[in-house]
Amino acid sequence: MTVEAGDQLVGLRVSTPELADAARLVLAPALVPGVVAPPNVSVLATEAQSGSGLLLCYRSSALVTRARSPRRALEAVVALISSFAPPGPGAGPRIPAVVALGSGRAVLLCPPSRMAMDGLAPRLRRDGWDLADVAWADIDPVSGDVIIDEPAVAVDTAALARLPRHRGDGRPPTPGRYPVAAWVDVAGEGPEPSTLAARVAVVAATAKDLDAASGPTAISAVAAMLANAVWATSATLDPGVLAHTVAAATAG
Repeated sequence: MTVEAGDQLVGLRVSTPELADAARLVLAPALVPGVVAPPNVSVLATEAQSGSGLLLCYRSSALVTRARSPRRALEAVVALISSFAPPGPGAGPRIPAVVALGSGRAVLLCPPSRMAMDGLAPRLRRDGWDLADVAWADIDPVSGDVIIDEPAVAVDTAALARLPRHRGDGRPPTPGRYPVAAWVDVAGEGPEPSTLAARVAVVAATAKDLDAASGPTAISAVAAMLANAVWATSATLDPGVLAHTVAAATAG
């Protein structure tokens, strides 16, 4: 199906008839009939040997959210489709990262951390953090805060509220600005960056717009973000070790 987000038309593909029916009800105000857009957002239902299966939510080819209920999956779909809307004036860089939010703060985990999300997500939730439905962190170019935008997709909220929520699912974050409490890296083969300039170079190098005209803005935004954030290094991608690293970096 094709969904309108701002001035963009985004294709949504789901893998089961039941999820398709739910999506048509929830997204009814934004559906565009008679138009076939490329499937930019996809939800794939998986089977489970025990317990409930997972609904895997993708933005293009990037797996962003794992949900256990159609309600949580469609909340993620709204955010992922919204991310195709053009950014507003003064928007900052987009830094690839896993974004965890809690108590009005953000923790950014380096992109490889996404490979550990199956085990890491429930551990982070137990510690009071929920994962945002984003493929990157939108960084304010002045403050370095993470920005979670209002959805750009019209939704039938009553239809969404009628869908059950699985107790193992997190909740989508409240739109707003979140100061970054920590950046969590994973130990590599080389020496860890010890100065702010070296850390800025490591993180800013992954910014999607670093090579564009806004490259200097990306560097200054990352510098602002890291100036107030703890740099934490996890020894491995083990979910338990990563969760412990987040807890230690944000304690107090």
